[in-house]
Amino acid sequence: MTASEQASSQGPVYRIGRRYIQILRACGYLYIAAAAGYIASVGVPETPLSLSTVGVGLFGSLWVMSEWLLRRLERYSLTLSREQLIQASPALAVPWSRMTGVRERRLPQRLEVMGADGPTGIRVEHQLERLAELLDWILARIPYRERAAESLTFTRPLFPRAVLFGMMASMAAIGLWGWFAQDEWAGLGIAGLTVVFAVVGAFAPVVTAVEISDEALTIRHRRRSSRIALEEISSLDLAVSTTAFGSRLSVVALAGEDTLSPIPAGANAIDVYLALRDALALSRGVATAMSVEQFWTIVERAGAQDDRASALWNELSVASVEALHSFCGHYVEHLRRAYRWELWGAAYFMNGDCSDECFLYFRDWLISEGRDVFEQALESPDSLAKLLLVPQAQLEAFGNVPFALFDRAGGDGSDFPSHPKEPVGEPWREEDLPARLPALARRYQTGLSSS
Repeated sequence: MTASEQASSQGPVYRIGRRYIQILRACGYLYIAAAAGYIASVGVPETPLSLSTVGVGLFGSLWVMSEWLLRRLERYSLTLSREQLIQASPALAVPWSRMTGVRERRLPQRLEVMGADGPTGIRVEHQLERLAELLDWILARIPYRERAAESLTFTRPLFPRAVLFGMMASMAAIGLWGWFAQDEWAGLGIAGLTVVFAVVGAFAPVVTAVEISDEALTIRHRRRSSRIALEEISSLDLAVSTTAFGSRLSVVALAGEDTLSPIPAGANAIDVYLALRDALALSRGVATAMSVEQFWTIVERAGAQDDRASALWNELSVASVEALHSFCGHYVEHLRRAYRWELWGAAYFMNGDCSDECFLYFRDWLISEGRDVFEQALESPDSLAKLLLVPQAQLEAFGNVPFALFDRAGGDGSDFPSHPKEPVGEPWREEDLPARLPALARRYQTGLSSS
């Protein structure tokens, strides 16, 4: 079975191609070819015939390379299904269960999908459009790593490897030119500088360090040091920024209103992101399948914030697919439990009116109020009269959050219980509601007749 047949049979959910790769990359190759042609023409006698020959050869080579690049760009594509990641050319398919990580390569800029036995052969170019969405898909499926209590440390030396490599390559080229030009001192001088930079790059003191433990994130930059507890970090993301030479990945974290961005990456921004994601997930109890107690802990932490939906997003954004599956399962079960006629009557009082859709959003709001309020409302819906008056007891955004994250992670909710056809309990008529819910009738003046 071909890669495309596998994709169609397993229901592809995301596709990305390299047809729209940045023109700058192709221009870079063309510039290299032009520079090589110019260097080759230096030793050619400056006669009309020789210059025209060099010009024809140069433009001919540029045209051939352009055609080759364009054909290659059209062949590159990735397809993500719920079971695996598929590359069209060359044909490769890697099940999510075999994926262990992503390695970032600087020269050339690309991401390599790693398996248990090393690189899988699937590579993702940095310049691809919608790289952020693709990374969301891939990183969400990398298993969470159960780590010991010791810290994980990432460091950045004085000279980044890519910069050091570029300097050494340039100096080596100039040194060779000096040697062949029979300028011995120039060649020896450049060769000496190459050795000096190599030694400095290898043994220079570390100027930036990122330490991630079970309790805190610590960033050291030269003589400055900052430490923040994991419980204070509200959100985590991996940002993609475009530069003149491609794309750059950086870790972005928020602590309340303060931005800890960008966190200096060590050897690999993705490693820093995954390590911090795992530490946050473990500290919040959302790394694996969660119990109903953990479900309510997360809900009540989010419910204590002014923007409950955003707070819940931050809580669950570091959760694994398994944890999201558990959370959504608990959420669906509590929506079912709250599907009662008397609670619908309470929603009618508190919202002035209440359709089927309104009652769903009312139950979202009720869950966001926390476990005690929820359980008391199930026993006695009239207990909601004790709460502060709310302009509208609905919170659709809160209920959308876990399912949006679960869908983005490629989760399958086919095993969630179906919604009941009818509410539990005895149906009501409007004129009967004040007698059945007297406290709410007194609390909310809705224009209904009272008993």
